[in-house]
Amino acid sequence: MKYGYNLYSAFSVTEDRESLISTMHELKRMGYDGVEFFLYFDIPAEEMKAICEEIGLIPFSSHPRLFRFFQNLDEEIDYAQKAGIETLVMPHVAQDERNGAYYQTVLAAIPGWKKKCDAAGIKLAWHNHDFEFQPFEGRRYLMDAILEVDPGIHYEIDTFWTTYAGVDTLALMDQYKDRIEYVHFKDYAGKTGPGYLDFDFCAVGEGLVDVKSIAKKAAAIGAQWAVVEQDLHKKPVLEDAESSLICLKRLLEGESG
Repeated sequence: MKYGYNLYSAFSVTEDRESLISTMHELKRMGYDGVEFFLYFDIPAEEMKAICEEIGLIPFSSHPRLFRFFQNLDEEIDYAQKAGIETLVMPHVAQDERNGAYYQTVLAAIPGWKKKCDAAGIKLAWHNHDFEFQPFEGRRYLMDAILEVDPGIHYEIDTFWTTYAGVDTLALMDQYKDRIEYVHFKDYAGKTGPGYLDFDFCAVGEGLVDVKSIAKKAAAIGAQWAVVEQDLHKKPVLEDAESSLICLKRLLEGESG
């Protein structure tokens, strides 16, 4: 299995192209195999491809904001093609848009997005939060409705959010095993307040998520990438990144450390 890092996790230390490139060098030094973008910091696509090749990191996916799929998908696809990015991930629905009418708008748009991605040789995936695990129009979950749109949509499962949503993460991974190429590992030590985003995030393996069982299942279903994500940090960002990688390698490869 390859090890990836979602660069949103390092947004506090990646403010421009120079800090992005420096962060990528550090991730490679730690032993990461690839990165998942969320911004490109005005680096042209061809240059981004060259940077990744020089550092030795695979740009396996990118998380454009959802409005970009509606308004600027052609630009996102063109950048991905030129930069060597394999997958565009539908990443998030804003809290004020989480309602049945908007979900229907997204579901209706996905086939067109999929068609454009297919024509360009780019994979299309969905990354879950917790709201996808509410019932939706007679279905068990909204997540089921999203993946029913097209059997070729990949599922980038975020195992922190499935855990928090209270669903059976391992059973979900079994159900969609043929569509899960990327498994997001994120951990937390508890809630810090009553708000939706009030979490005490920590490095993978230092919190409440059963990352050992999830890692075992990820290997069993043949997932290709274990992806580290951490929204907020109490320790230095890259220290958390390295601790998370050490944990995943220990679980997936039996390495000490």
